[in-house]
Amino acid sequence: ASIFKWQLTDADEPDDLGYIVSESTVNRATNPPGQIAMMNNGRFAALFGNGVESRNGNAALFIMFADGSASGNGGKYKKLVVPTASTAACTQPDTPYAGYCNGLGQVTWVDTNNDRIADYIYAGDLKGNLWRFDVSSSDAANWSVSYYQQPLFKAVDASGHALPITGAPETRYHPLGGVMVGIVTGAALSPSDFPNNTRTYAMFGIWDTPNFNTTRYDTASAMAEALPRSLSGLATRTLVNVNNDDTRRYVTGDAIDWTAKKGWVMPFNVSSEMGLNNLTIANSQLLTVTVSPAPAKTGADSDACTDTPVARLVGVDPVTGLPSGLLGTQEIIDPSAPPPDPSAIPNYMTVVLASIPVKDQKGQFVSDLVGRGSTQAGCANGSLSCTAYEGASSGDDNPRFATGLSSGRIFWREIPGLKTR
Repeated sequence: ASIFKWQLTDADEPDDLGYIVSESTVNRATNPPGQIAMMNNGRFAALFGNGVESRNGNAALFIMFADGSASGNGGKYKKLVVPTASTAACTQPDTPYAGYCNGLGQVTWVDTNNDRIADYIYAGDLKGNLWRFDVSSSDAANWSVSYYQQPLFKAVDASGHALPITGAPETRYHPLGGVMVGIVTGAALSPSDFPNNTRTYAMFGIWDTPNFNTTRYDTASAMAEALPRSLSGLATRTLVNVNNDDTRRYVTGDAIDWTAKKGWVMPFNVSSEMGLNNLTIANSQLLTVTVSPAPAKTGADSDACTDTPVARLVGVDPVTGLPSGLLGTQEIIDPSAPPPDPSAIPNYMTVVLASIPVKDQKGQFVSDLVGRGSTQAGCANGSLSCTAYEGASSGDDNPRFATGLSSGRIFWREIPGLKTR
């Protein structure tokens, strides 16, 4: 009785609490579990999306206060339901996830004034909506869905099909102000989800610009016009296979004109390839693992039990959407300058890899594995320039990256009253 404090079940929330299948993250700024945060009402809270198959089929954010007190500012918990059609939307033709309607995935919180308190919370839903929740007020009664209760962005493919977001977004401050929000799309919650070749899944970087908050938009429609609402408002990043190997790829794309674009999109170039993991930022790269169906088997090698999906580690800069060397480089024949005749020496070029094969579909990105029971040799010096993808397997299939990338100074933090002699 002195240890057990509270629980939240469908007895408390019979309508909007579903099955929560998302995995936790680690907050880059403070290093505790990523869904635990101090809130502006002075209370710690656990933050999570409502999951799938709730009775109402809504997407909702739960903010469960750690003290479990119903008398505190905000009550025992705070629930913010996004204003999307619920049960009725389950019957729409373009809803491949009809069995469980909508639901909110894993969340990520952001501190915008360096007081280590959550000011905004980002999360995606099964309809492809990326939401921002404003929790910057000291009064929990004022917490709300941002932008006139409209999504910051809706993830779709070139044909307009909605792309579900189930993993946690990742954020990075933009050099021009505001926040870059990285998301990856995909879902594997029912047998019809994976494989799914009716749509092209993608990775996105969406700029939540300061203008959305400082410019006066008097109506919801005016706000909607300002928010990124189409792929044409994003810079395109194109994945290109290296020597016909669709696990090792590089990216083509121009520098982003931030006066005209609100981010970038990188469609996956393999049928049914999707991102089912949380995003991570390490070594200044936005990282995730994607999966696609196993290649067709031939001859004696046709046992369905060996049909393990193909896993790829994908990494690009969170702001530009272009890789910067963490996954290595490779020399290829320059496709823009072929030799004049087949007998001539080809022209070569070096490309920066944006994806490489890994063995494990699930794993974690860590630094300094020395002495921690790792199945790998670990990062020799434990420095910020060393990152490893640690899965259940060992060896080169789940590599580590001891790179020469300069991490630089990440941030300054003032410690009041601290003096040195």
